[in-house]
Amino acid sequence: MQDQQNAAGAMYALEAFTVLGGRDFVVGYGEQISHGLTTMVTWMRDSKDFRSMAQLLDVLASCVPQEAPTLAAGCVMALIQVLLDESVGDHTAGEIVTMLARMFLGAKNEFLNMLHSVAGASLGQILPQLVIVWTDKADCLLTRERKIVSAAALCQFLVVQNNDVLRCAGDIINVCIGVIAVDDPSATRKPPANALESRRRQIFESTVASISVQTYMFQCLKDCQNLLGDIAFRELMGTVDTAILGQLKILESTTV
Repeated sequence: MQDQQNAAGAMYALEAFTVLGGRDFVVGYGEQISHGLTTMVTWMRDSKDFRSMAQLLDVLASCVPQEAPTLAAGCVMALIQVLLDESVGDHTAGEIVTMLARMFLGAKNEFLNMLHSVAGASLGQILPQLVIVWTDKADCLLTRERKIVSAAALCQFLVVQNNDVLRCAGDIINVCIGVIAVDDPSATRKPPANALESRRRQIFESTVASISVQTYMFQCLKDCQNLLGDIAFRELMGTVDTAILGQLKILESTTV
């Protein structure tokens, strides 16, 4: 119980320092932060703890995208294991997916290298499981900013060299089309409760301000075609539901 209380207080404090101190704080205390995260994850006992950890890592990924994967190396696999557990709740899944999306989108190569260093050969089996759960839990993300970062990150899986991941292409495209269809840049949110929440929201929203999911999706599909070659790419797209392909074709005609 004491460890849980210590973890909750430590995570809240570290998140506050990161939000308010930004990159200078994280870079200046990177070694201590990494050690603290590795220690705190051993104190995690319930869903609330894992949500708090995911929220903290999400802030780190927003403030220092290139450095975040290294800082999170000692704890991110624990969160992935929680996400892959069939009993995971939607709220917890949403927090973990958002964090993973931010890390993957911010520094894909660094993130994949970090996962490979901690997961080893099992990463090849983990990635497709991760994408399956990710696409299944996409509706758990309620804010515009989270939907955008999740969809844009999912697009990046189209250029990951893993055949089992590519078999999820239809689900990835479907999620992206869904986000594009409901996107409303003018949508308003409840005002932040305090200065810390206001600053946190500014940081998160700044990471997606220039992102077009439609542009990301078609660029990643083009990169996937270049990676696989025309024949293999056509075979891959042949596995995608015709209704999804129809919507994709409509969007393609509107893409500049």
